[in-house]
Amino acid sequence: MSNFNRILLCGAFSFVTVWAQPDSAVRQHGYQHGFRDGFAYGRQVQATGGKPDQVNQPTDARRGWVASLGSVEEYEKGYRQGFRVGAEDGFIGMTVRLEKLFGDEAKDAKDPADIAEDLGYRDGVDAGLKDAREHAPWRPVVSSGWKAADRGYQVGFGDKDAYQRTNRTAFEDGYRAAYPNK
Repeated sequence: MSNFNRILLCGAFSFVTVWAQPDSAVRQHGYQHGFRDGFAYGRQVQATGGKPDQVNQPTDARRGWVASLGSVEEYEKGYRQGFRVGAEDGFIGMTVRLEKLFGDEAKDAKDPADIAEDLGYRDGVDAGLKDAREHAPWRPVVSSGWKAADRGYQVGFGDKDAYQRTNRTAFEDGYRAAYPNK
């Protein structure tokens, strides 16, 4: 069997072929979204002097899932696992996995908003880590990546302003995760 499951959907007058990602890629995509959300949660709990609550953590494990990714169950498994690990890392301020997980180009993204979010977050992590290492002032909005916010954009994606807004918001989240002084 190939790496992709092929599903043929028949409409009244047309045929559409949808390619779903293999379960491991779906789970990894969910893991990345969960890690990112969990890391922010861990940072927030640590900043308020609380303790991570393993029972009452946010449970929207479908955040970021779209049907074209494949199995929602596999995505949710990855999201929950990523959230747990991200929350632990965020709480103790460990950025090693954050850097490893989001240091590469966006992978497996298909939706333009997802691409904007993934690339913006990765660029924000890179810029935040660089500024933190150099003891530079906390300044996400002066970064060239934040200003342009168009990496990965293609004309077929539609509204460029909407793409840039999504990218900038994710950039700031990634920057804040890597350089938590604010």
